Amino acid sequence: MWSKYVQLTDVEAESRRRGRSIPETFSKLVLKEKKFLKTASEIELQYGIPHVIAVQYERSAGFFAELRNIRDRIVHGGSGMITIFDTDKGFCVSPNDEPFSKFGGWNDSHKYNENIVSILPWIASIVVNTIESCNNLMSAFASTIMFPPEVAPGYRVFVRGPATKHLYEVLEIFNGRSPWWEATSREETEMQGTEPSQK
Repeated sequence: MWSKYVQLTDVEAESRRRGRSIPETFSKLVLKEKKFLKTASEIELQYGIPHVIAVQYERSAGFFAELRNIRDRIVHGGSGMITIFDTDKGFCVSPNDEPFSKFGGWNDSHKYNENIVSILPWIASIVVNTIESCNNLMSAFASTIMFPPEVAPGYRVFVRGPATKHLYEVLEIFNGRSPWWEATSREETEMQGTEPSQK
């Protein structure tokens, strides 16, 4: 797509871009030697990518690289298994275990006790930051790439689906809402005779 169909709005940037291909994977685009993050300037010079887009790649690279490391530890390394605690207030983890120890968003309201915290703030951070990074990249593309005329000028489309409610709940937790199950959920769990356990 980048080589054959993309055309930049800036003529000089387009001349620099032509004839240059970009890697097939995000990691090759933003990482040196598979582990060092490239700067926006390095990305821009190496691939002829406009500065605005290169800056967004640099800003999101660390976050996505950490997600990739988490995935690789679990899927490929076999060493990513951690304990998840099933409590009466929701699923919890130890904030001292990786990858949770790298999350800087824990506060006292997330603590189930002195040893474990709700997993939801960590999940909410991943979901919201993923969406935000993709939105920022899309905005950078839209500001520098020449798109065809609008199919229906002025027409706005609002999309909803089965995940919308859950995404809204995740956003609320990200913004500080309590991550714990409501009292009604706990009562239902107790009625079913479920005891807290380790998974």
